[in-house]
Amino acid sequence: ERFLAMTIRDIRPRDEVARLDRHLERVEHEGQRRGFWRHLRADGSVIDVEIVSDVLELDGRDARLVVATDVSERLRARRSKEIETRALAAISNREPLDAILGLLIDGLEQIVDNSVASILLLTRDGRNVSKLMAPGLSVRLRRALEFIQPGRDADPCGAAIHRGDAVIVDDIRSDPMWR
Repeated sequence: ERFLAMTIRDIRPRDEVARLDRHLERVEHEGQRRGFWRHLRADGSVIDVEIVSDVLELDGRDARLVVATDVSERLRARRSKEIETRALAAISNREPLDAILGLLIDGLEQIVDNSVASILLLTRDGRNVSKLMAPGLSVRLRRALEFIQPGRDADPCGAAIHRGDAVIVDDIRSDPMWR
């Protein structure tokens, strides 16, 4: 019932409403339409959808049948493949390591909504960070990461490096690993 009481503006992220209004001003109300939009789910998360709609008659009145298909995973897979292709091209063109790592970080942050990525390279002995790429992190956090000491009892990043695992955290301010 809650969904049925909503308008098409209610299911759009705020930054999409102006685009929707511009679209509605110029769109014809007859015939089939299709397009790609972003929708809000009930939990507040945003998904990418493909919209297909067409006019039909229902009980003697004009109506519009609208089908919204979640294409988030398809778009994420396409972006992932594009990033992989760009990174492999950069490697084959012998571009500098910083440029390649930058491509990977930018790509990860595009694929995973509201994320900040970092890549840490270790010295040959695996005891210290030799290079840190984390353009989206604060200067303070980047400086802290530069001095990570990998080890079983280290902070979350240091322990993950020791184990050879990735660290994926929803919010470092509330995650118990980061206290």
